[in-house]
Amino acid sequence: MNRTFSRRLYLLLFFSITSLGFYQSQCHASVTSKDADGDNGGIKNNASTTIEGEEDVDQGEDEDGIDRGVEWANYFVNTSASVTGHLGTTVIRMGGGWVKAIKAERRKENEDELEEINKAEEELRKLESDRKKPDLSAEELADLDGRISNLTVEIKRLKAERAERIQETKAEVKEVKQATFDVMFSGGRFFKESAEAVIETNREIKKKTAEQRQERLARVAVQGKINEGIYERAKIDNEAMMERLKFLTEPTVLRNVTLALGGATTLCAGGYYGSKLAYAYGERMLGRPKIVLETTVPTFLERLFRIRKKQPSRLDEFVPPPGIKDEIERLARLLPRKVKEGRPLPSILCYGPTGTGKTMIARELARRSGAYFDIISGPSFAQSPEGQDIADLNAWLDSREYISRVTGVPIVMFIDEAESFCCDRHLPTTSERSKKLLNAFLTRIEKASSKKLMFIYATNFPETIDRALWSRVGPKLEFRLPELEQREKLLAIYLNKHLVQEGISVDDGVRAHVIASAEKLDGFSGREIEDLWVYAQGICDDLGAESLTTQIVDEAVERYIAQHEFAVQCEQQNVQQYQNFIFAGQAGGLQMRQRRG
Repeated sequence: MNRTFSRRLYLLLFFSITSLGFYQSQCHASVTSKDADGDNGGIKNNASTTIEGEEDVDQGEDEDGIDRGVEWANYFVNTSASVTGHLGTTVIRMGGGWVKAIKAERRKENEDELEEINKAEEELRKLESDRKKPDLSAEELADLDGRISNLTVEIKRLKAERAERIQETKAEVKEVKQATFDVMFSGGRFFKESAEAVIETNREIKKKTAEQRQERLARVAVQGKINEGIYERAKIDNEAMMERLKFLTEPTVLRNVTLALGGATTLCAGGYYGSKLAYAYGERMLGRPKIVLETTVPTFLERLFRIRKKQPSRLDEFVPPPGIKDEIERLARLLPRKVKEGRPLPSILCYGPTGTGKTMIARELARRSGAYFDIISGPSFAQSPEGQDIADLNAWLDSREYISRVTGVPIVMFIDEAESFCCDRHLPTTSERSKKLLNAFLTRIEKASSKKLMFIYATNFPETIDRALWSRVGPKLEFRLPELEQREKLLAIYLNKHLVQEGISVDDGVRAHVIASAEKLDGFSGREIEDLWVYAQGICDDLGAESLTTQIVDEAVERYIAQHEFAVQCEQQNVQQYQNFIFAGQAGGLQMRQRRG
């Protein structure tokens, strides 16, 4: 938006400078030609008068041409001042209107954000009031603590986003004001320099012409009564002198100076904003589209200087769930070979509960294949206005196809929560907007090169994925919750990562107690087990403890078991409602297909 505003201002400045430069050169040509005519006529008249014996020289006709130069200079200066004033008024109005539009748009967003924050704070105060009631059970207290914690985090996030948007608005307004000031300053400086050049040029014309006229008249007067030969000689001298001062009568001199100034100003402005546009285009094609949450694709500058970030492996933290270990190892061996040989890459569907390692495996497959890695979330498209979501999708795929074609490096595109925009189109809960987005996505992946782009979909609800997309996916990997053996390994891995490596000692007795607590964590995902140890590390930091105790372990385990049971209860209710919608949609879709048949 600011680049469009700046380009409009500089186009207005360029046309004003070009018009005034042409007008100025025409004025100067008219002045010098009329001055030359006045000089020749003055010499002829004065010479004739002297020959006839008259001592008085008529200076009126000779000074008319000089006075006309001063009049033209004053007229041009006044015209330049008027144009500068109108240009400044126009620029200020454009800048002020732009600033008002930005502030009006931000004011509406600010009111909505404040209303959302106030609602959240009111709900928080209500929960804190309920928390103080004396007749609450342990489960209700744990429930209220979890909701208060989640709501506090949400309020902080909303306030942080609101502060970030306010800073962005201030920066945008500042940039518009700076662009307005730059254009006004450039235009005013040019018109000032141009007017000073015109005044100085006409002053020199007046001075030099008057000096030469007085010199010629003095020579004629000294000779007294001269003959026609003296007149002819004076005429020849006058022509020779005018030839020597030819640059004063050439209109191209001042015109070239004016055009040079205008051209230099336009070249500087064009070079500056052209480079900004080139950088913006390069950043759009080689940078990160706005729907991408995380990427290893290098930016424009990183690509320019051949900087590539090294991606560390976290495979040592992954404990493969039962049933898919062999399939993951096969893909890890097969994908690098396909990339090297230029063969098509398969699409993969990873489904299962949250926190079971789907993203970690996708990232590791991309790293081993030497490919770039993109992460997007399906709900990101819902944040864009209707119609803009398809444009964002096309911009993302265009950018990645261009990068893969230029660099020769394939890109693994990981789509998390794929059910949000790849949902079955026969379900009654699927909106028309989601259907259009899915249709556009299916069309693009049909045209995309499978040798350069590889799609990995992750979902918690595989039964809701559209059949058309399901048929285009190769391996389908189910990530189940870890069993007892896997939970024991995960407890040992994250105990070492978050406690031992941070300088907190753990003796053998406590370590055995930790492994024994794996039986209590039935149904926990790998992410929940890691969060448990992060919480235990926080307790140790608060207490200043240098070693882990069984009491700290039990406190962390009991707290997370209560939170897990509450989350499972809520999830079961949501899943039941969601399945009812799914069954209703499948039944409705079957009836619709039967009617069409």
